[in-house]
Amino acid sequence: MKKGLFFVLAVVLGFEVSAAISTERLTDGHDVIWALAPISKTEILFTTRGGKFKILDLKNRKVSEVKSELKVLNQGQGGLLDVVTHPDFVNSRKIYFTYSCERPGNLNSTCLAFATLTKDLRSLVNLTEIFSAKPASNSKQHFGSRLAWDSTGHLFMTMGDRYILRDSAQSLQTHLGKVLRLDQNGKAVKGNPFLDQPEALSEIYSYGHRNPQGLFFDKAQNALWESEHGARGGDELNKIEAGKNYGWPVITHGVDYDGSKIGEGKEKPGMEQPYYFYVPSIAPSGLLKYSGKKFPQYKDSFFLGALVLTHLNRVDSNRNEERLFANLNERIRSVIESSDGDIFFSTDSGRIYRIK
Repeated sequence: MKKGLFFVLAVVLGFEVSAAISTERLTDGHDVIWALAPISKTEILFTTRGGKFKILDLKNRKVSEVKSELKVLNQGQGGLLDVVTHPDFVNSRKIYFTYSCERPGNLNSTCLAFATLTKDLRSLVNLTEIFSAKPASNSKQHFGSRLAWDSTGHLFMTMGDRYILRDSAQSLQTHLGKVLRLDQNGKAVKGNPFLDQPEALSEIYSYGHRNPQGLFFDKAQNALWESEHGARGGDELNKIEAGKNYGWPVITHGVDYDGSKIGEGKEKPGMEQPYYFYVPSIAPSGLLKYSGKKFPQYKDSFFLGALVLTHLNRVDSNRNEERLFANLNERIRSVIESSDGDIFFSTDSGRIYRIK
């Protein structure tokens, strides 16, 4: 367990929105918008949980659908999930995405695939599935799953514990409840911490996670950050390090939904403590560490969408918390920063907002 970490319990009451910022609604009328990925300075590709890829043109605010042969299992918390562009998207035209997928025996899993976006932005072609998490399950919950590229072209992917298999988060023989590190073909990266352990899955980078729906790689600091849902309380923001155990379900700052104790307590030697945690839960989804110049007051702040208590959550570099835009009453699912330093976020009501 790390020593000397500073913890702050999240306050129950929200904060007033700063008078210096407001929101601009760019589109609405869609299914749950799970993820946003800029493909140019004026266009944002986004996914809807029901299985659609769409593009928002920021100049005229028109939305067009991108044709795809992808089949997703749209049930429970599953569907079409995260999307990111290839590090050299301008030349490769590749996008990578996660989704819930059917597996033999009436089971399902979280899958990763890539496809090529045609230059006319109308279609995704050459769709290729490159990874499927093991084991498959009949659960409809806790798929994860977020993606983030590091500085060297490797891809991090989060996996939920699938809810009914939560003890698997502590097993190195499953992908469940893990952060994975993959190459661009979905294979384990040389140097992964458990690569040489025959009883461990080689894709695993860290373990002991519950349902990670936020992931961000800070290239300036060469640091990986993750956020995950607790049960009743105990949502976490974590700095992820190779090979570390983040405790779930042995330790947690929350309790089960019926109020009963989970695991052994709040801490245990050999298990990491969160950088920040929330009691009660905010149900964090999406994660951004802001680095732009448009909002200098927010430099190095973390932004997390809150599905419960419906706000945009900000944690500054001193671990002070602020709750923004609670007046919108929106379940915020994803938050990103553009190359120009704009902040965009999406909601479960099918809207995309820009902060101004």
